[in-house]
Amino acid sequence: MKKFEYRIEYIEIRSNDKDEIERRLLDMLNQIGSEGWELSGINGPMLYFKREVIN
Repeated sequence: MKKFEYRIEYIEIRSNDKDEIERRLLDMLNQIGSEGWELSGINGPMLYFKREVIN
């Protein structure tokens, strides 16, 4: 059976510049994704990630 570990990130990007918000969010998502995490849910400012645990 597959096993997963989970991670929660809270995002709070304050800016009136839509391009800056998008860039900062993409940078964060790409960094987390490069560590093997997959976005599995969003609830307001909370992002939920999971990745498979390999023994």
